[in-house]
Amino acid sequence: MVGVVVYGFSTEGYHIASTLASQGFSVSMVDEEMQIATEITPAVAKAIRALPDLMGRDQLLSIKPVEAALSEAEYIFFAPKVRRHPEEAESEVNSRLREVAKNMMKGATLIYHLPSGLGGFEAIVTLLEKISGLTRREGFEYVYAPLKPRTIEPYCLGFLSKPKKNLFNLFSKLGFKPVTLGCGSAEALHASKILSTYSTLVPQIEVCGLLEGAERVKLGRLLGGRDVFIDTLSSQMLDLRLIASSLPSKEPLMHLASNILKIVEGFTKRVLDEVKGLMKNLELKASKTKVILNWSVDRYEMRGDRLGVHQTLLERLRDYVSDVSTTSSAPWDESSFEFKIKEILAEPRIKLIISGSQTDHEALWGRLTKEHPIGEYIFIKANLVCETLSTKTSRLGGEYV
Repeated sequence: MVGVVVYGFSTEGYHIASTLASQGFSVSMVDEEMQIATEITPAVAKAIRALPDLMGRDQLLSIKPVEAALSEAEYIFFAPKVRRHPEEAESEVNSRLREVAKNMMKGATLIYHLPSGLGGFEAIVTLLEKISGLTRREGFEYVYAPLKPRTIEPYCLGFLSKPKKNLFNLFSKLGFKPVTLGCGSAEALHASKILSTYSTLVPQIEVCGLLEGAERVKLGRLLGGRDVFIDTLSSQMLDLRLIASSLPSKEPLMHLASNILKIVEGFTKRVLDEVKGLMKNLELKASKTKVILNWSVDRYEMRGDRLGVHQTLLERLRDYVSDVSTTSSAPWDESSFEFKIKEILAEPRIKLIISGSQTDHEALWGRLTKEHPIGEYIFIKANLVCETLSTKTSRLGGEYV
């Protein structure tokens, strides 16, 4: 039976592990922090749909040493969580790679699911060679397969050498649609897609910031900025940083990537300024206002960008208004969400609710409208337009202005 290890206790990693286990592969999943390897059997994959549900289910799980799991794996899917400060992210990833390389068997294939900058594969492969004592191609294979956020869909697939049929068969089980590229070409393709995506968004952030009220909303409707929230905007900042840092300082592409990153990083301040301006215009006192950050973030996602931006926004809001709480409509927070709804309904003060995604906004809006809430509610959508709605009716209604 083909041995597979998924290195990284991440949402994406568990999706890969459970998908392959349900199709009969022998799969172990390495918790990079706890330093244990958990066997993901077909029974576990069927019973547990999401990684948070795996916690506290020891009776279902078979544990083995990380070294043993890695040394038996023909295929290693590298999908760890990156949580350190951006400047330390590379060293964090390299420490995980060293652990894999120390125990990697000859003939293994490592599938790298994090993003890397241009030319990043060369440094990674060189590190694997140095630590493992194996040589590329003859001793091990490397595949660059950066995943789209919260999915197991790769942007592209890059190979060191011509992939074997068994690898294509494995990828087909995961729904990968491989186009055979070299690693350098795959990195260039990924960088191009990331920069192209953000290049269409950052001008909207800037031009919407020049307008106010109905005119800003009208422009956002024409440009599509109302559909893009801080949740999406912050989802691939790691990719941007790695791309920018991998380019020579005089390259025009480096300046493009750096300027995009600067604008994206500044969007948190834009949302905060919107809150401050709104409270000033409506003459809201901090003591009489309850602020709620309504944004579901996945603490097990590979990239830590959303978690970092969520925490930064929360801290800055608390610097301005002392009473700030959070809500999440994610499936794993269902019981907490219901409790928060009751808290909101019982709150006598003005409620200022900031939603980090359209899904979060619709979930909270829909839930509150069923309860016919009484009191004053102010909603801010943290999209590129920063739409605002204020209503004092017993039923939620009104228009964004």
